[in-house]
Amino acid sequence: MSLKDRRNNDGYKNWLRVGLALLATRDGLTDVTLRAAKELHAELKDKLGDSVENCKCNPKKKQECKDCKPWRQELASYYKGNKSQIYWTNCTPSKWSKEPWEVAKGHNI
Repeated sequence: MSLKDRRNNDGYKNWLRVGLALLATRDGLTDVTLRAAKELHAELKDKLGDSVENCKCNPKKKQECKDCKPWRQELASYYKGNKSQIYWTNCTPSKWSKEPWEVAKGHNI
């Protein structure tokens, strides 16, 4: 199919519109998500401090240390679903007090 034929094809035009709509949606959701992650991170850091920076646990091996326990408990309290479905292996606890996205990653499904 030539480029001219594609430009005149209703299905192709619709496909392009959908692609543009998905890009716009992604951009909008990214801004909202990052803003919410930063707000939650600031709230948690004010409440819990930087104690988690000394964390030595390994979420991939399901090892938990005393330094990250308050952060882990607080993060779990924000999770609305089944607590066993929190993806602790998806984040790095020692970065929770430094990086807002690390806080949000545990809730990514």
